Amino acid sequence: MSPLLRDNKDDIVLYPCVGDELSPMDIVLFRYKGKYLLHRIIRREGNRLYIQGDGSYIAKEECSIDDVIGKVQMIVRPSGKIISVNSWQWRWLSYIWLKIRIIRNLLLRILKS
Repeated sequence: MSPLLRDNKDDIVLYPCVGDELSPMDIVLFRYKGKYLLHRIIRREGNRLYIQGDGSYIAKEECSIDDVIGKVQMIVRPSGKIISVNSWQWRWLSYIWLKIRIIRNLLLRILKS
């Protein structure tokens, strides 16, 4: 989920959820091919979720609502700062990050160097 979530630095707070609570932009922990992944829902069609990590601009996973373990509610930065994923700042940043799909690969390369 880099760059919005930082591997081995940020902590997350997960809550159990029901299918009706899941919508695009939510970050969920889900089972996929025998692994657990933490990615963002980019589209929902009935009980099917189309999910993509923030660090990827091409790869997308597909799962059912039953594969979802929990939904991220808060992020805890190393400084102790708590960020609600429901805040307008987080939602705005997430929305912008998803919309810059064309230049995301270039930005990811710059951020990882």
